[in-house]
Amino acid sequence: MAPAMLALALILEAYTGVSDDEVIEAAVMEGRELAEVAQEAGAEVVCGTSLKAMLDQDWDQLRQREEALNQVLNVLRVVEQWVHTLQQDEMKLVEPSLHRPPGESARCADR
Repeated sequence: MAPAMLALALILEAYTGVSDDEVIEAAVMEGRELAEVAQEAGAEVVCGTSLKAMLDQDWDQLRQREEALNQVLNVLRVVEQWVHTLQQDEMKLVEPSLHRPPGESARCADR
């Protein structure tokens, strides 16, 4: 697995509070590769075999190196927002069950 993909897994791990194995397992359980998750999160830059190559900058040039690092930081912000949105969506799915009387199933509540 490419180092950049591992970085994405670590970000997802940190924000969701699960292990890296669970992050990869969750992606696989949904029938998706981690690269697909990266694309959905707006982090396509980590999908290649080399983050440095994907950024396509001359790392010896200070300005280009700074631009590349800023791009990485922006991708991290995008992924952070994506994870936050996922967590909000998950809470919206959980909230209706929090308002049901104990023991009442979702099927009963819909009748």
